[in-house]
Amino acid sequence: MTCGLNTLPAAAGRRANNPQIGYNLTTSPMKRILILACVCAAALAQTRAGREIRVQQKLALVIGNGAYPGNALKNPVNDAAAVARTLRALGFDDVTEKRDLNRRQMRQEIDKFVARINKGDMAWVYYAGHGVQANERNYLIPVDFTGEESDLDYEAYPADQLRDKLERSGARLRILILDACRNNPFRGSKRDGTRGLVHMDSSVEGTYIAFATADNSVAEDT
Repeated sequence: MTCGLNTLPAAAGRRANNPQIGYNLTTSPMKRILILACVCAAALAQTRAGREIRVQQKLALVIGNGAYPGNALKNPVNDAAAVARTLRALGFDDVTEKRDLNRRQMRQEIDKFVARINKGDMAWVYYAGHGVQANERNYLIPVDFTGEESDLDYEAYPADQLRDKLERSGARLRILILDACRNNPFRGSKRDGTRGLVHMDSSVEGTYIAFATADNSVAEDT
C-alpha cells in the first residue's frame, strides 16, 4: 500500500489489505499529533476481516533525535515529547521517551522495548529525526553517525529490522511511525537525488506503518 495519503477518510478506506498508512504529517505540531491519535484509533478498530482488535497492554517507544553534530534538527525532540504526552493522555500503559540516542543506545532501547512486549499487546514506535533510503532500504540515523552512505548498514538502524523485531515480538498490533523524511543527512553528498524514504510494507496482519510524507519526499525541519 502506497503512503502519502493526505486525509484520514481516504486512508481508512484502504485498511482491507494490511495497509501501510501514509498520512501527511508536515502540518502544525498539534495537527500532527491529532493525526497520529487517529491512526491509533483507526488501527484499533478492526482487522482486515472486520473483527475488532482487542489488546492487553498498550506500550510505546518514542524517540526524538535532533542533536546531530553540524547537522542539528530543531523539531524531533519537541515532536517526540508532544507525541509521548498524547499517548499517555490516551491511556497507554507504558510510554518510554528517549532523545538524542547514539547507535548503541538506539539498539539497546529498541531491544529493551521489544523484550517488554507480551503476546496480545499493542506496540507503538514513533521515531523523529534524520532518516534516509539507500539501495531500496530505509535507515534511521543515530546522533553519532559520521559516515557515508556505504556505512549505513554498520552505523545506522535499518527500519525494516525494527519492523521485523516488532512482528516477532508477539504483539497483537504493531504501529510504526517514521517522522524521518528530513533533509539529506550526508554533508557534501553527491547522491543521485533520491529523497525521503522508500516505500515500506508488511505482509503480517496487524502491522501499520506511517511516514511523515509520501514516498521519496522530504519533510523539511522548519
